[in-house]
Amino acid sequence: MGLSFLAPLFFAGLGLLAAPFLIHQIRRPEREPMKFSSLLFIPDVPKEVIERRRVQHILLMLMRMALLLLLVFAFARPYWKAQASFSGADGPIMHLVMLDTSYSMGVGRTFDRAKSDALKIISDVALGEQVAVMTFGGSQTLAAPLATVADPNGGTIDSAREAINRASLTQERTIYLPALEAAQRHFTAAREFAGLENNRTVVHLISDYRKSGMPHRGSGWKLPANVELNTIVVSDDPWENFAVADSGIRKFPNGDLRIVAKVRNWSDQDVDDLTVTLQVNGQEIGENEVSVKAGSATQTSFRYIPENDGPIDGILSLEEDDLLVDNTRYFTWNPPRKSRVAIVTDDVGTNRWPSHRFFEQALPNSNDMPWTTETIQVDELDDIILHPARHPKIIIVSHLDGLTTKAARSLREYMEAGGHVLFTVNESVPPADLNRLLLADTGVEAQDWAYPQRRDTQFDVMSWINLDHPMFLVFNGTKYNDFSSLRFYNHLKLNVADEENSGATVLARFDNDNPALIEIAIDQGKLMLWPFAVQLDWTNLPKTARFVPLLHETLYALSGFSDGNTQREVGQRVIRDMIAVDESGNSTVRLPGQTANATVTLNDPTSIQRLRLDVAGFFRSRSQSGSNWTITEAVNVDASEGDDTIVSATEFELKMAAAPMLEANTKEAGVVGLNIDSFGNIIEREYGRNLLLIIFILVLVESVYMTLLSRRNPRNISTAGQGGNRE
Repeated sequence: MGLSFLAPLFFAGLGLLAAPFLIHQIRRPEREPMKFSSLLFIPDVPKEVIERRRVQHILLMLMRMALLLLLVFAFARPYWKAQASFSGADGPIMHLVMLDTSYSMGVGRTFDRAKSDALKIISDVALGEQVAVMTFGGSQTLAAPLATVADPNGGTIDSAREAINRASLTQERTIYLPALEAAQRHFTAAREFAGLENNRTVVHLISDYRKSGMPHRGSGWKLPANVELNTIVVSDDPWENFAVADSGIRKFPNGDLRIVAKVRNWSDQDVDDLTVTLQVNGQEIGENEVSVKAGSATQTSFRYIPENDGPIDGILSLEEDDLLVDNTRYFTWNPPRKSRVAIVTDDVGTNRWPSHRFFEQALPNSNDMPWTTETIQVDELDDIILHPARHPKIIIVSHLDGLTTKAARSLREYMEAGGHVLFTVNESVPPADLNRLLLADTGVEAQDWAYPQRRDTQFDVMSWINLDHPMFLVFNGTKYNDFSSLRFYNHLKLNVADEENSGATVLARFDNDNPALIEIAIDQGKLMLWPFAVQLDWTNLPKTARFVPLLHETLYALSGFSDGNTQREVGQRVIRDMIAVDESGNSTVRLPGQTANATVTLNDPTSIQRLRLDVAGFFRSRSQSGSNWTITEAVNVDASEGDDTIVSATEFELKMAAAPMLEANTKEAGVVGLNIDSFGNIIEREYGRNLLLIIFILVLVESVYMTLLSRRNPRNISTAGQGGNRE
């Protein structure tokens, strides 16, 4: 047990404590001027005065020194650390060894050392205790589970040792939060099976602790206090790593292609003459040499003249370094294909200008449009989703007379499989049904209508839009970013509970601060929610020049419309948009890194859902009756995994665990101010925030005291000669 600091380097600031002393030592005491009637008879005699300087206002100086001292301690982030004894635990200990298999662990012998550490932990497990193994990167695999209902014989040392020996590196990046959540769920299942409540559980996390794998924002979730977190850091010596972090393709008017590679230097040394090689359709096209500063990135481009208008696939690669996986970037160029858009309505024609009519006019079926539209009734929804030739990439729900369970289930399943939906509301869709059937578990709640009745004299305007979002890039500039002319005579009030962590993003707001556009991620798909009906008695949007570009950019944002260079990331699932099917709904696919083909069918959605992009390369698909690949998409690793910035084990414990190996039995500790958990153990506490509060109070006291000093009358002023005479 003892006091420790997360950032001890800040103690270098203790040298600042000399500043208040020097200031108070050098400052001259103030003297009160003495009044004389005349200086005529006073001789000007030079006189040397030797004056001893004394420290002025010692108490004020000490207060200022205390402020600096507390500030240094606060930035050093002190915390109390003590080892837990878990004296209140009952039952055998359950261990879970979590082995990081992300591709950054492939540097040098890092992964071999990680496996050796895991085997040592397993060997130290006492008789009667259980041990499990979980490998993780972007996903998690329970390689050897504890004893649960699904595996009553689990938790043995032999099965755990075999799982470690069998473990291998993946090409995924590290993501810690879902892995720890999965570990907690497995402990809960094992406790329930064993009939235990307070037994000790220990997570042994073996990783290189890349900072890129930490949550970008605080999720609020931590391992509970009854789970001990044991962090084992494995890393190699400083190493050299360069990566092709991204690529892009632009087409010139004459048909030539400009292929751009973004090269990043993750090392701490500048590099000159780094060679970048381009291959297209299996042939080497050329090489470029680039210079990249340490920790920076640069771009290089190639000009390629295609032989025909057909698809191409290419590879951008670097020379070898200590981490080879991110040295290669795959890309494809496919001729633009029209995307199918289904406009769903059950409007029977009671309105002169129904919603679907505006969408049809804005999305005509012409040769220069990237979409092919079809208007269907709501009862045709299932048929068109399952139809091989009519399957839409985007569904626009323009008008519904009530949201049925069947229609909502079809839309949810469509989005979970990778589909995209633009949903507009109207008064026929009750908010309660919308929450229960479509918005469940999205973090968005429909509340009520803004106004009981619609009137022309009562409206809201769109006062804020997120110009950083890709769908609003075309509106950047003073000429196009003014949406204040749009009037909305009614809208559905929406509430986003936690925008940072729910997957819902507010893209625009009305002047009453209610969301006007919301983008919601639902599994592999996306939902764009417009909380108003596209009808003239609801809004003037269809009559303005903003409607067509806003609708087009919304569809681009939904479908991920690109310039032909479609890229996926390792770890993602295969979705319906990646599959080319024949009239029977059958398709032949080839996953990256494999030579054998697989057959999938739309009649069996699980045949698509079980396909996963495990390695980088090219994913290819064609109809089962076809002979040539009609869809080729690039699959790449996440280059941010190559960033060698790490998070310390102590900081990791503080952020990801409620009681991270920092507990002590209450009988052994007499520390005041620490939390006590249900086991009677003292939990560590970080004191940085408390010190900041004390600093704030001390600043107030110092200010008040300095004010009192400035108002105090000097007591050492001589009154002699104030009458005008001086002897």
